[in-house]
Amino acid sequence: MKIMYVINAEGNGIGGHFYSLKSTVEAVGKSAQCVIVNIGKAKSPVINAIDSQIHNVIYSHYNPVGTLLGLSKIVKSEQPDVIHAFDMNSLFYVNIISHYYKKPYITTRCGGPNPTFFPRIKNLIVFSNENKNFFEKNPKYNNSNIHLIPNRIWRPTQDYNRIDEIRRKLDPEAHIFLRIARMSSFHKDSILQSIALVNALNKENIRSQLVVVGSIQERDVYEEIVKETDENAILLTDERYTINASKLIDISEVVIGTGRGFMEGASMGKILLCPSNHSEYPILVTKDNLSNLFDNNFSIRSFDKSGTNSNNFSALVQVLQSDELRADLKNYMRQISQDNFEIEPVLGKYLRIYQELKYDSRIDISDTLVHFGLITYANSPLLRLLLQPIKSVIQNFLYHKKAK
Repeated sequence: MKIMYVINAEGNGIGGHFYSLKSTVEAVGKSAQCVIVNIGKAKSPVINAIDSQIHNVIYSHYNPVGTLLGLSKIVKSEQPDVIHAFDMNSLFYVNIISHYYKKPYITTRCGGPNPTFFPRIKNLIVFSNENKNFFEKNPKYNNSNIHLIPNRIWRPTQDYNRIDEIRRKLDPEAHIFLRIARMSSFHKDSILQSIALVNALNKENIRSQLVVVGSIQERDVYEEIVKETDENAILLTDERYTINASKLIDISEVVIGTGRGFMEGASMGKILLCPSNHSEYPILVTKDNLSNLFDNNFSIRSFDKSGTNSNNFSALVQVLQSDELRADLKNYMRQISQDNFEIEPVLGKYLRIYQELKYDSRIDISDTLVHFGLITYANSPLLRLLLQPIKSVIQNFLYHKKAK
């Protein structure tokens, strides 16, 4: 069986879903032939490092016709049995190509909040119960096959040369916290929350330092974060650190992570904290709250329903002051990773899904047009500029309507 994976790179190509694709291909590739197609404006160093057949359909500007023709040429040449899309942009092209070549296809919704719009699709893999419940309750997907396969990872190998280099910048007596996240609006709150936590611990005379590893996606956000840092935090933004940043996890005792980053920290037996919009500081993950945090794929939307949020900081202080509590939590996280996060145990499930996929000749024209409009708007700066006045009028209308 040959599976073609299609993903879209618009920026630096090192986001979490690129690593999710990498883990999937490396596992499935042991039992099936895998081909990867990267479409968009940039190559991905994560994708290009995979030991598999890789095609890049790259344009310096948004070019939907060229992308479609380029992907069509590759499908005709490779003749895959199944096509697997890994994001909204690639799904648009895969949907059209699937009907042209009569190939079955599937897509993965790689976490995130429930979407305002998502195309009608026959086969879908989701990472969280939050997304699964959303799709199953929506009548639009009554005839869809929704598969819950939480994000799966390989235990990352560690680069101790880089780790030792960073360690020389740190206080050897401090508890080291690690947050891997891009310097962007999306991750700003979780980074600032992590800085606030480390500062609060130091005020309690618990010597702690934070290492933040992430590329600069938005310069103004980066500068805002820099203003909040002092000797308790260091920011590593060079590609030397940001590419394959999971190889630096062993620099830390505590990982502050979401989604994939959380799972990689667990696989390394770290104490885990989950950033949350519902808490002053990142939430200490324990046996009591892991299940409901898991429902949201350990995202910043997570809420600790166990009722321990109010005692979260004091609980972390107790853990950091106790060798026994720290050891117990680390062992618990290793076991959770083996049972729930590592990819090898679900390899058979992926292969069964691929083998059972059938070509579906139905196509929703209006749905496809909406999908095309959304990705065109997202990828065309000129169009966004031209439509901004209309967007503002619609937003104001909806705001006033809601206020009434």
